[in-house]
Amino acid sequence: MRGRMAMLGLYVRQGAPWLADLRAELLSFPAGQHDDQVDALGLIGQLLDRMDAGQKPRPPDRIRLRLPPFLNFAA
Repeated sequence: MRGRMAMLGLYVRQGAPWLADLRAELLSFPAGQHDDQVDALGLIGQLLDRMDAGQKPRPPDRIRLRLPPFLNFAA
């Protein structure tokens, strides 16, 4: 995770109420009193190495469009 953060940074929601605590914990690690959030980021980093890019969803075979009765001109 440290390498990813060095290359790409760490993006968090601006103005998040927990941001000051996260920043303080990251900057004081490993000598700080708390390390729970640092541990959680480390676990996320381990999972990122195992994630796949995923597959593009296949388009449906056909699309069924249901019109309201007042727009149904086929009747």
